[in-house]
Amino acid sequence: MEIFKQEIPGDRPVHLIGHSLGGLIARALPHLVKETNFLSVVSLATPHRGSPLAEWIRLLPQYRPMIHRAFLLLNYRIEEKLATFHDLGPHAMEHFNKKYYDLSQVRYASGVFHLPLEKMSWPVALAHRLVKPKTANLVSDGFVEANSQAWGDVFWQDELDHLEQIGHLAVRLPRRRRWVEQRLDLMLRELMLFWQKVERESL
Repeated sequence: MEIFKQEIPGDRPVHLIGHSLGGLIARALPHLVKETNFLSVVSLATPHRGSPLAEWIRLLPQYRPMIHRAFLLLNYRIEEKLATFHDLGPHAMEHFNKKYYDLSQVRYASGVFHLPLEKMSWPVALAHRLVKPKTANLVSDGFVEANSQAWGDVFWQDELDHLEQIGHLAVRLPRRRRWVEQRLDLMLRELMLFWQKVERESL
C-alpha cells in the first residue's frame, strides 16, 4: 500500500480494473488508500457473490481424490490455494461485500462472460468437466458463474471463457483467435468510453 500511495498523487484521477480475483482487490483498494482520487472500479469475470465452484474445489482433496489427482497431473496444487478458495465461497463473499461496500464517489462497472461448454478452450473445458456434477446448471465462463459477475453497471457482456478474457489464445484455432482479439479490442474501446464519461461527470 505504501508503494501504491507513493506512485499515485492524491489529486490525479485513478481508474481501477481487475480480472477475476483482481476485481475484488480493486474494490477493496479505495477503502484502504483513502487519500487517492479513485473515480471508478471495473471488474471482469469477478465472483462478487461468491462461487459454488470455488467452494466445491476446496473440498476435492477430501471428497473426490481421483479428480484431485487429475489436477495434480496438470501441475495444479489445490492445497496451496485452499485459503483463496475458502475466501471465494458465497458465505465469505457476503462478509467481503459488507466490509468493502460501494463508495458514493466511485463508479462501479463490470464485464460479464459466459459461453457453452463446447466453445470453451480445452484447459477451461477440462476443468469445467471435472467439476460438472456440481455446476451442471450454472451458466459460467468455465470458472466463474455469470450471476456472480455483475457489479454496478454492466458495461460489457460476451462469450469469452475465463482464459480468453486475458488474451490466453495459445490453444485456439486462428479463426477463433482473430474473433477473440476483435472482441477484446471492442471491449477496450467501450471501457475507454466509460472512463471518459466518468471523468466528465466528475468535473
